[in-house]
Formats: sequence, C-alpha cells, structure tokens
Amino acid sequence: MKLAALCYLTRGTIHLGGRNLICLARKKKKIGAGLLNGYGGHIEKGESPLNAARRELREEAMVTLVRRNKVACVTFFERAPATPYRDLAHYDAQWEVHIFIGQSEFGKEPKETDEMGIPEWFSFDSIPYKEMLPADRYILPLILAGDFHTFSFEADVYYSPWKKEVEWITIRPFN
Repeated sequence: MKLAALCYLTRGTIHLGGRNLICLARKKKKIGAGLLNGYGGHIEKGESPLNAARRELREEAMVTLVRRNKVACVTFFERAPATPYRDLAHYDAQWEVHIFIGQSEFGKEPKETDEMGIPEWFSFDSIPYKEMLPADRYILPLILAGDFHTFSFEADVYYSPWKKEVEWITIRPFN
C-alpha cells in the first residue's frame, strides 16, 4: 500500500465578508489529472505525514503551511475486475492518505506550478464536486462540516474496478 498526504488550504470567516473558503487547483499529472484537488502526494521513506504535506504544499503551490490540523486518514481500496461486489476478499488496499486542513503564511498566495493549475478559492457552499475525484465528493463535505480542532475521522473508501465509482464508504472517529 502506498502512503500519501493531502492538504486543503482554507480561509476563515475574517476573509471576504465572513465566508469560509477553500483553495483547489486542477492537477496536471498523475491520479486525478484535470480534476480539482487539494495539494499533496506521496510520503517519502522516513517522512511523517505532516512533513510530507508541508513538502508537497511547497512544491505544488509555493507556499508554507503554518497552521494545520489533521482531519482524516482515508484508505482507498479497489475491487478486482469480475469479482463480487462487497466481498472484501476481492478488494486491495491501494493508498492510505493523511488529510490536513491548513493555512499558508499571511499574505502568501498559492501559485500555479508544473504539477497544479491556477489556484481557485471556493466558498464551502459552492465547491464544484463534480469536477473532483469521486471519493472527494463524499469525504470533503465530511471534513468541511466538522470542527477542525476537535473532529477527525478514519475512512475506508471502496472503489469499483479501475476506480470508476465509489461503491461504499465506512467512517470511524479518529483515535
């Protein structure tokens, strides 16, 4: 199983007339290319999930993560082709993703890079979920509905073969 870290940059109610905002950008490469996402990628050997999130944010948005909370740990499973639905013996764990909500240095804006497109800020109630990976359409609303300081969770996401659709998700409080 591969390990990854993902960070969603946010702005709170002091910005833009009291709206909560999230920064998303279109991935240019690899998993989710062409779709909106937060910033992240693989965790290198010996690297912590938080340090990976910091590194990926520097590489993909050219900003430094200063405030953050770990809000979720999600394991993604994929069902083997031509196997029964919901038979756990036929699902392989592909990725374990550690998800953070954070803010960058005051006055520093994320930038377009070789890996991520032009950053866009969306109000929490106007996120274009149809332009995101299928699992993000379920996981991100759970993250944004919680209290980042006290609520976090673990989830297992079960994909159909070739990651075409989410078949089901299990969610547990994070310990």
